[in-house]
Amino acid sequence: MTTSDPEDSDDFDVAKIASMLEKSTLSSQLDAAVDGSYPSEEEARKVGETVLFFLKVFGAFLQLDGLEVVTVADDYNAALAKIERGFETNAPLTPTNDEFGTGTAMAVPVLRNGAIKTHIVMYSGLARALTLPDHELYPLSVHLLAHETAHAHDHGVLGRTLPELAGKPV
Repeated sequence: MTTSDPEDSDDFDVAKIASMLEKSTLSSQLDAAVDGSYPSEEEARKVGETVLFFLKVFGAFLQLDGLEVVTVADDYNAALAKIERGFETNAPLTPTNDEFGTGTAMAVPVLRNGAIKTHIVMYSGLARALTLPDHELYPLSVHLLAHETAHAHDHGVLGRTLPELAGKPV
């Protein structure tokens, strides 16, 4: 099998892709808060727009109307610590850091007006890789963002099916 330009393929149909994106459950009002050291404001904006594009694609398959905000940060730990969760807890947000790996993205359930929402935080090094399809971390970055987006979907399902658990330990 030979590889060809996707635009020459019968599988690449701009109208189908546009139709899929129109079905996305991602709010058009969602913002990506990009924090950190970037060579230019344009580069930071590109990272944020790329993250939002991937979320829009994932939103064609997952229910993402409960995604409140996405934060991309150089200081991942500090970004997690700043999240106002909307409920009392003694468990601070800490990334995984063990023999299996180090956490670089997290979908945090938050409580807003009695409803479960999600705040995704992603380490900027991985978010930057999303803008570079040839980057060695690109596949991992897409996978991690999709994984966290699936958690956002699950938070929404939990909130709709068991609203009495909102803000309570499960």
